[in-house]
Amino acid sequence: MTYEVQDVESNVEPGHYNHSLIANTPIRYNSDLEGWNGRYRPGTSWASTVGIFHLDVSFLLRFEEPLLVTERNGLDGLTIGPNPVDDVLNVYGLKADEDYLTQVFDVRGCLLITNHNIESSIELSELSSGVYFLKISQGDAQIQKRFTKL
Repeated sequence: MTYEVQDVESNVEPGHYNHSLIANTPIRYNSDLEGWNGRYRPGTSWASTVGIFHLDVSFLLRFEEPLLVTERNGLDGLTIGPNPVDDVLNVYGLKADEDYLTQVFDVRGCLLITNHNIESSIELSELSSGVYFLKISQGDAQIQKRFTKL
């Protein structure tokens, strides 16, 4: 995400005009055509013999989300279908000799259905239409899938 902050008034006037902008990393700038360079922190002031000044400058603030690193588990290959579903939701990729716990939650997080050791499908005929979440657990591994009930 990038924010661009631009100075709309290029006049440098005495006073402290920080506009609540605070940055901890100094940036380089030229204060006039003679090329005097100094260090400036947006949102702070500097003092000179004539007074205290604040020079607004245009700058970009960039915020980047860190890459998500997830640990792979044995449930990553599981898929569900059909989605949207009428009455029976199929779970694809379950191993026949493994123990699984499946739980269906509504959008408020209320647990509605719990099954142990399902074969490959979950009966949903008792649920009303809406959005639900299926949580499949096996030991410490778990995965969640979103589905819509028609």
